[in-house]
Parts: sequence; structure tokens; C-alpha cells
Amino acid sequence: PTEAGGDGSSTDFISAWDSGIVECKPCASPSCRFRAQAPSWRHQYCCNACAGACGNGSDIQGQADDASVATDGHQVDCSRLEAETLRSCWWEEWRRKKPTMGREEEEQQEVLEEAACLVVPPLEASGPAPVVLYLTGHGHVDGRQDFLSGGVDLLMRNDTLRREFTILAPRPMSGSGLLRGTAHEGSCSWDEVAVWEFFTEVLRRLGPARVDPARLYVTGISLGAAGAWHLALRFGSMLAAVVPISGR
Repeated sequence: PTEAGGDGSSTDFISAWDSGIVECKPCASPSCRFRAQAPSWRHQYCCNACAGACGNGSDIQGQADDASVATDGHQVDCSRLEAETLRSCWWEEWRRKKPTMGREEEEQQEVLEEAACLVVPPLEASGPAPVVLYLTGHGHVDGRQDFLSGGVDLLMRNDTLRREFTILAPRPMSGSGLLRGTAHEGSCSWDEVAVWEFFTEVLRRLGPARVDPARLYVTGISLGAAGAWHLALRFGSMLAAVVPISGR
């Protein structure tokens, strides 16, 4: 949120768990240590396996069956994000004023664009870490789906990425300046120039002691995959690799 210290904290550091940018609450199951899935706050479970164990099997979507439950007793698509994990992460916010388009110059007024990027620091970095920029799909635009479920959480559950990489995931909101078009019209896309500007600003804040500019990677799903391709076309000479998934 401000200048990060050597451990990613600052005098006014607010963790991703506590910030409120994406709300975090513990699963209502007494035996569960994971975050509840939003926006299903009515019963507040991480997945239907926990909901079913507490007698609310249809709380989130559908029912948990044996094929969808992993050996740890949770559904395979449960995000499995612990409070401790999210308390080690934080949001970097980006505010800029942009002239309103379509007006005479003397009548232009500045509008404020506000963006936020989740920062997931590596657990075992001994020096500048490689960085993965993750762009979400259309379903996460404007908070229609839980930002911390079915997207960046999959990267956070990868042992190698979690140990060795810094993960950055901007939140796709219509007023952030990071998207072209509008989600309401169904024609929005990641704006690669704005994303790159925000991405490099976050890298600057983290500093060369924490991130390795020679090892920058971009991945994304669906809408995010298209954004990854556009970043590669425009800024590919500064990227080590791009991994678009289910998009063009």
C-alpha cells in the first residue's frame, strides 16, 4: 500500500486478509482453517464439502459428491487459502487522474482511476525473485466471481511458485483503467499498456532486491490469456515467457 520494507511490510501495511479490497472471512465449519468463498456469505463456507458437513450442502453451488472431494475432505476446486497465507500478502493500489474523453479541451475534467494488484511474496526467496503476472478471466470482472477462487489461488497452491516466485494479480474492475470497454456490454479486454504501466510500477515499489527484472513471466486464462498475448506482442522483449491458457 505504501513503500514496502525488506519483508514486504511498511508502517501502515495492511494484509490482504484485513484490507477489505476483497473481503476475507473464515469458513464457518469449526474444523476448517480456510477462507470462506465469496460472495456466498450467507453460510460462509470454503466449499460445499464443508457446507455439507455442517448440514448446508447446497450453500455455494450444487452438491458435493464423492468424485469432487479430495483426500483432505475438501472439494477439488476449493481455494484452500488460509488466513496465515493471506496475511503475508498485500494489495498495491494505483491511482491516476485521466482526462475525460470527448469534451472540448477547456471543459475537460479529470477522473480518478483506481486499480489494485494482489502481491503474493515468495516463501523462500534468498535474493531477487522471478515474477509471475496473472490476468484473470472475464468471470472475475467487477467482482462477479470471487477473485480469490478459481484463478490466482491455483498459482498460490503450486509449491514451486509459492516458494520461489512473486505472484502479482491485478483486480479487473471497470473503473481501474486496466480494462478497455465495459463488462456490461460484454466487450471488455485487458488494456496491455495500462497493465504494463501498473505492473512496472509495482515492480519499482518492490525494488531490485526483491524482484528480478530478467525473469518476468505472464500468464492468464480466457480474457487473461488474450491480455497475455497482447502484452507479449507489445512488450515481449522484456518478458522471459508468456503462457496464455484458453484464449487468443
